[in-house]
Amino acid sequence: MSLKRPDPVIHQCMKGDLSAFARLCEKYYDYAYRVSFRMLAREEDARDTVQEAFIRVWKNLVRYDERIKFSTWLYRIVKNHVFNIQKR
Repeated sequence: MSLKRPDPVIHQCMKGDLSAFARLCEKYYDYAYRVSFRMLAREEDARDTVQEAFIRVWKNLVRYDERIKFSTWLYRIVKNHVFNIQKR
């Protein structure tokens, strides 16, 4: 069994590198949008949710556990934000 190599872009983001964060957002935007749209079925709400999710990612990167796939962590952030919207 091989160990998963840490993503250097995530490490750069954790150090406050905004250009690395822009690359991270580009890489995962479509994934986050598909998750959000599947749950909300409205383009505008899905885009707003993705934007809010990436704000939360930026604010909480220090809490990210690299043993978990980044996409799994992002999925939970998007899903939780969608649930918060639906509660309102």
